[in-house]
Order: sequence, then C-alpha cells, then structure tokens
Amino acid sequence: SSGINAEYGDSSHAYYLLMVCKLIISVLLLAIVDNVGSVSDGLIHEKDRCISYGFSEDEVHYNIYNAEPRLLEDKAAMNLIKEHCPMYRNQAVCCDPQQLKAFDSKVKLAAALLKACDACWDNFRLVLCQQMCSPDQSTFMEVLEQYPVPGQEYAARSFRTSMTKEYAVKLFDSCSEVQAFGVRAIGSSVPTQTAHTSDY
Repeated sequence: SSGINAEYGDSSHAYYLLMVCKLIISVLLLAIVDNVGSVSDGLIHEKDRCISYGFSEDEVHYNIYNAEPRLLEDKAAMNLIKEHCPMYRNQAVCCDPQQLKAFDSKVKLAAALLKACDACWDNFRLVLCQQMCSPDQSTFMEVLEQYPVPGQEYAARSFRTSMTKEYAVKLFDSCSEVQAFGVRAIGSSVPTQTAHTSDY
C-alpha cells in the first residue's frame, strides 16, 4: 500500500507528515456521526464483530470481514500490538500482521511530533488503534464505499467512524496547542460545524 516514508532527520518530510497528522485529526473530529446502529452497509453491527480485517488483494483497500475477531499468532505482530496498541494485547482483534507492520512503519514519526504532549498522542493513538484493531470494530464503524477487487467480490474503500462528543472534545483539547515547525496540530484548521454524536 502507498504510504509516507520519512526519516527523523528530514525536516521537509517531517513537516509533510505533520500536515497529514493535522488533516487526520481534523477529519476524525468532523466524522462524528449519528448512532452506527442506523447504518445501511448491509453488515451486522454488534460487539465482538469486525467490519474489516487485513488488506485486500490490491494491497490498497481493506477486506470486508464481518465476523469474529481473531487471535494473533505471528510473534512479530504480537510485539507490535503490544508496543503500539497495548490495550488490545493478548486478545482477539480485527487487524492482521500486515496491517500492524504497515502501521509501525508510518506511525513513529507522527508519535515523535505529537508526543510533545503525551495526552494528545495517547488520545490520537487510541483512535487509530480502535479503528484498526478493536474487537468491537463494527459497533462504531461502517463501510461507506465498496470497491471491486480482482480475486474477491468487494473491498472497503472508505469507512465512517462514530465517537462520543465527550471523547471528541477531549481529543481536540489535548491536541489544540501542540505545535511543530510553528504549525498547530489542529486548532483553527477545524471549521466551525455542528457535529452529530453517538455513544459506543
């Protein structure tokens, strides 16, 4: 899959990745939606059920997987989930080793930038880990767009995520003053907009 490759010593790459982090946080805060129980993707949404698992055959999109989470058996993947998403270690999850390896390659510089505030990074990482690995993934995510992929029927191109108003405010507040290269992680980049919230 395509991704951002940046070295810690390369300030231009670091600045670019900060812009990506800024965009991701903004999008997450604007993607707060009505209760995921009223979705129309045709999948089952309940606890202990995934909505996706692993990359599709084109290694760009995600497999639609609406079944029980799986235990990791790959030792390297187990170490990665312990390092990056420790809240899900030693339990069945909705992410596979390939996803965790891709996450590991992309998240380290983002962590270095956002860890100027531990609370910001912890909250941001929790959102990413929940979306990728939570065993209750289907209770707060839905497939927005499906894409035909050779070798399988459809893969997921995009998702929609629900989060509580309380957590959205917590994430915003914790990251609003974080800066790198003179740029705020969020702050004024998030437009004024009425958002719908849900509990999960």
